[in-house]
Amino acid sequence: MRSSAIRLDSFSTGIGIDKSSTSASDMEMAFQRGHEQGLSEGREKSLDALTVALTSMRDDMAKHDAMAAAMRRTALSELLPVLAAIVDLLGASSGRARLRDALMKELQRMQEMATPQRLLIRCAQDLRPDVDDCLTKAGFSGALIEETREGTLAVDLIADKATISFDPDASVAALQSIINDIIAED
Repeated sequence: MRSSAIRLDSFSTGIGIDKSSTSASDMEMAFQRGHEQGLSEGREKSLDALTVALTSMRDDMAKHDAMAAAMRRTALSELLPVLAAIVDLLGASSGRARLRDALMKELQRMQEMATPQRLLIRCAQDLRPDVDDCLTKAGFSGALIEETREGTLAVDLIADKATISFDPDASVAALQSIINDIIAED
């Protein structure tokens, strides 16, 4: 094996820089122009890249919002009938017990504060046993009971000139109204 010799050739034939035509101030000005042009082009590219990124993010957010709205509509459409059924069932089954408890508490409060001179209770015939029981437990023996139309789960308690109405169906109706409002929003 033989090592090859490295040969260096110069291909320049005396091309030199003409120092007399380019001054230091010309070089500085050329540098500044190049620097400013580079900064300007860099800013433009950065702004273009930022604009593209922001547009992409806006599109992604719009897609996400559309997916979230679709998921919300799906969840509401599946959940609201269940909520309505729960409100109907619980309202119907617990309405009478809630009415009885509220009437009992109010009668006890009236007995503790000041016994009214005149006590009238309006209720449906099927609520009469519950009303009689509440009156007996609260110690009101001279109260008048006036029967109203059947099928209403409401009691009016009239003590002297004050009237208190108990209507558990009103709370169920209010919940149903809220559910209907949620459905109407979508």
